[in-house]
Amino acid sequence: MKRLYLSVPHMGENEERYVTEAFRSNWMSTVGPNLDAFEAAFTARVGSPCVALGSGTAAIHLALRLAGVSPGDEVIVPSLTFIASVNPVRWLGGAPVFIDSERASWNLDPQRLDDHLRQRAERGRAMPRVVMPVHLYGQTADMDPILAICARYDITVVEDAAEAVGSTYKGRPAGTLAPGWRTTTSPGTSAIASISRSTPSRTTCAEAAVCARSATSERSALHSVAKPMSALITITPSTAKP
Repeated sequence: MKRLYLSVPHMGENEERYVTEAFRSNWMSTVGPNLDAFEAAFTARVGSPCVALGSGTAAIHLALRLAGVSPGDEVIVPSLTFIASVNPVRWLGGAPVFIDSERASWNLDPQRLDDHLRQRAERGRAMPRVVMPVHLYGQTADMDPILAICARYDITVVEDAAEAVGSTYKGRPAGTLAPGWRTTTSPGTSAIASISRSTPSRTTCAEAAVCARSATSERSALHSVAKPMSALITITPSTAKP
């Protein structure tokens, strides 16, 4: 039987050259030409300005903070995922709620999500603060029905696109699938690669990057929030009306 590896290291001469260049130029911190070039390349790939952080986990953490997750809030995540999707929920005092995956893509099942939220509504239970689909192994979740369901119940969507950088869903890059909405905590902003939200905030997280179309002041503010967390996030001015 041929063994299929989940993540095979793929390092070559370019990677070695860039590491050596960073050492020789002494750009070893959170700024520098290599970081600027990475943000620019990622921005070009997804079509939104980006801010570099240290990991996809950090991007999710920041996205959930922007979405207003606080102690006691529930966040829906797929039952098949990596622990990094869940850890930031717990760090913020939230409670993960697991929804099963569907067979075609192994990602969050829109029908099971719909059933769960409908039952909560019928029983008068509070809605979760965030629904976080995780795009596994380069395969995006079926986002159109997920976004429609969450919009119906006014729930923020946070995309974990760390494993799907470069993948597209109906021609749109993973991590940029939810439209921007006005947020109560960070007015007029939206993040991709880690979140997307129906009314409060949207953000999405990609491995080491989050994308957002941001005004200069908003991007600077995001940098200041992200600095101690060190993945990429972006903020998108919302076109939705208050």
